[in-house]
Amino acid sequence: MDRITLVTGGSRGIGAATARYLVDAGALVTICGRRQDSIYLIGLELGPACHVVQGDITLDVDRKRILDSALAHGNGLDGLVNNAGNMYRAALADLDESALMEVFHQNVIGAMMMSSISAPALAARGGSIVIIGS
Repeated sequence: MDRITLVTGGSRGIGAATARYLVDAGALVTICGRRQDSIYLIGLELGPACHVVQGDITLDVDRKRILDSALAHGNGLDGLVNNAGNMYRAALADLDESALMEVFHQNVIGAMMMSSISAPALAARGGSIVIIGS
């Protein structure tokens, strides 16, 4: 049985490396990211075992579409790797609350909501969730 994993933020860095590792290990992988061109290139590199979905995990409609696409690609879900994230850098005296909230929304709330909607599919196959933070 193929292992089926959804990797958010799969277009570069840790997410792309995770997708490569999983495909090399024989898994079916769906990657998502906000930038279509970046995720498309990783998808081409990894071949048919890697399905690509452009989307933003901070948006409910995109989260649902990403999950539905991952479920269709593998007919189930064994793993969710919440890797999508953003950063904000500023001097302590110059921090902007709205910028911090945007990062928190993507890095924490987006990951938790993606986990929440994926939980039934993961539970059906005894799957797992990994959350990567930086």
